[in-house]
Amino acid sequence: MKTEPFFKLTIISALTFILSMVTHAATDKPAADKPNVVFILCDDLGYGDLGCYGQKKNKTPNIDALAKEGLLFTDHYSGSTVCAPSRSVLMTGQHTGHTPVRGNGARGRRPDGSDPRALEVGTYTIPKMFKAAGYQNGMFGKWGLGEIEDSGNALKQCFDTFYGYYNQSHAHTFYPLYIYDNDTKIKLDGNTYSHDLIWNQGLKFIRRNSKSKTPFFCYYSITVPHASMSAPEKLHQKWRKVYPEFDKVIGRYHGKDMGKDSEVINPIAGFAAMIENLDNQVGELIAELKKLNIDKNTLVIFTSDNGAHHEGGHDPEFWNSNGPFRGLKRNLTEGGIHTPMLMRWPGTIKPERRTSHISAFWDFLPTFADMAGQKVPAEAEIDGISMLPTMTGNDKDQKQHKVLYWAFNERGAKQAIRTGKWKLIRYRDNKSGKHDVQLYDLEKDIGEENNLAEKNPEVVSQCIKLMDAQHEESPYYPIEKAVVKPKKSAKKIKHKFLATDESGKQLLYVNQFNPAADWTIPLQGNRDISLISPTRFLVSVPGGYREYEVKTGKMIKEVIIPQMKDVKGRGGNSWSMVRRPDGTTYLGNKDAIYELNKSDKVVREIKTSAGGYFRLMRMTDDGHFLFTSGATKVKEIDTNGQLIKEFDLATVAPDAKKPYFAERMSNGHTLVSTGYGAALLDLDKEWKLVNTIGGRGKIPGVKNTFFFGQMQQLKNGNYMVAHWTGHKKEDSAKAPQVLELTKDGKVAWSWHNPARAGSIHGIAVIQ
Repeated sequence: MKTEPFFKLTIISALTFILSMVTHAATDKPAADKPNVVFILCDDLGYGDLGCYGQKKNKTPNIDALAKEGLLFTDHYSGSTVCAPSRSVLMTGQHTGHTPVRGNGARGRRPDGSDPRALEVGTYTIPKMFKAAGYQNGMFGKWGLGEIEDSGNALKQCFDTFYGYYNQSHAHTFYPLYIYDNDTKIKLDGNTYSHDLIWNQGLKFIRRNSKSKTPFFCYYSITVPHASMSAPEKLHQKWRKVYPEFDKVIGRYHGKDMGKDSEVINPIAGFAAMIENLDNQVGELIAELKKLNIDKNTLVIFTSDNGAHHEGGHDPEFWNSNGPFRGLKRNLTEGGIHTPMLMRWPGTIKPERRTSHISAFWDFLPTFADMAGQKVPAEAEIDGISMLPTMTGNDKDQKQHKVLYWAFNERGAKQAIRTGKWKLIRYRDNKSGKHDVQLYDLEKDIGEENNLAEKNPEVVSQCIKLMDAQHEESPYYPIEKAVVKPKKSAKKIKHKFLATDESGKQLLYVNQFNPAADWTIPLQGNRDISLISPTRFLVSVPGGYREYEVKTGKMIKEVIIPQMKDVKGRGGNSWSMVRRPDGTTYLGNKDAIYELNKSDKVVREIKTSAGGYFRLMRMTDDGHFLFTSGATKVKEIDTNGQLIKEFDLATVAPDAKKPYFAERMSNGHTLVSTGYGAALLDLDKEWKLVNTIGGRGKIPGVKNTFFFGQMQQLKNGNYMVAHWTGHKKEDSAKAPQVLELTKDGKVAWSWHNPARAGSIHGIAVIQ
């Protein structure tokens, strides 16, 4: 028997005050009153991959229009952290403590010899519910819940039309040698981009049912942007010109019957092209619905099956794919399961709305049942609640989840639960009977950086009780019997980084993984380092900047601009530089910021009434400049020099004087390094001081007269910081020159090599 959940779905007896077309009665509605549903399920699309969720490097105007013309969910969760179980949750309305398919792989076979990764005939699903309501069901893309010969075949699960991939590994190629049209295997030439074929088949299905005036459920389970990172050739070439620095990167990915895309040149460009192609198609879809005059009777939903991936050469760090969250696909941290979700339904869903209602994949089945006038049978034992009140703006009648639950037994068993603001993750170690528990307050820590388990044992105990009650063990996807490999002894931390040594007047490359690759070159006046790709970087020099190769230290070019000459005719000091993706470079010194085009010609000078001194200036994703100014201030200006924000250290951090470097973090906070007190100041989005890392006498080896220079946030959340120790050799000989600091001010790693370098001013870590 299924474990009793902590909430029961309460059937709303009457919704006539919302819409006459929306009812929870079991009686059928006239076909004209039944809304169509187009459900677009992306594959491995991250929360931060869309413009409406904060993406800056790529544009998604048509997808963003779904949010502008409808409803954007900020707190929506996928069914699982990988493909198959997420789809099973979607189809059945049951979370991964109850749904039949809970992993991409399974242990053993069912008693009848069938594959447990296939849905069984008779399973209550979304298409079965829609079929009872008189809908035509079409499935286009990756099915993943049974092979063509299985009980899970989409056509045996109440879909009337199927076009795409049954096998998940087969779906890893966008240039397959075959594809399925219903149960017929269609041969392809290996040079046809399958996603476009699949999308167009969905449009044909929509047109056909619109003509017959039959309500329909069109399920687009597309494979974009899953690896391999392939796109239509014309768009791929377009984006290779935007990001030529990645042309030497080869994205490799393998699956069943892979086509020509097992290796993709420049997967960064491939991802951008995939997203642009999909965005164009979403625009075409909306135009088609309007043309067919079914726009106002069609709900369009856009979401993703799990968080962003890191496969086939895709770089989620470059794209900020998981937005403010930690973790990726296969993790139960927010980055693995917190996904974008948009709804558009003109006339029913009001435009330009946002909701923080907490929802999940298992809510779609009861929501669609409400819309179609169908009663979900009790034996279906669903875990979801209808979102229809939120969709129609009737928030006061919206039921709330008391608990959300996930279980995933691959690569070590793990479970997660969200109840209110609390999120608990449990990593099982069943050999010893022990487990690792992490507890986060999502209201204050959406990045899941501060584990509060030790400080809140009662909350942990309550969450574990809730978690255990939600889980019904499956022999095919065991959690209780799963074995997690014991933790290995901690590896010695190593880094690769570039640094400017002001006192030694040199530039150096440190590779702790391969010390033989280290190099050092003399350089005058250097302060700032800016890594512009994995293979190239910029460094400031008097009057301009130089561009170098990382691996060899070979100078590619030197750019000196006359505008940086001082009144005595000597080269003015270039303090900082920024290279934008379009090739534009910005140089900052004491007086102004200079904009250089791709040919390194000055096209604009930016001065500001806010006060100059652009020490280690940086550019934010929204195009503003961050810089430190004078003895106590940090400022943000727009590209016209207008002051946006200002922060004065003297008012809130008197022990940390002279701001040196400011950088915008992935969570929207601003981090400031300081001198004469050596601290890192964490400012929230409103520039309120929320954390001070270090400070006078708080870090061993860091004197009050020293300061922190350039810094960088690492993937593990720690901060790498340059430590300027003055010009006295005896100080450099004793103090750490580069430090990795945790958020609570502990030294996780340090570098100290006085024989090679003195005071470090600038630093860039190659992650």
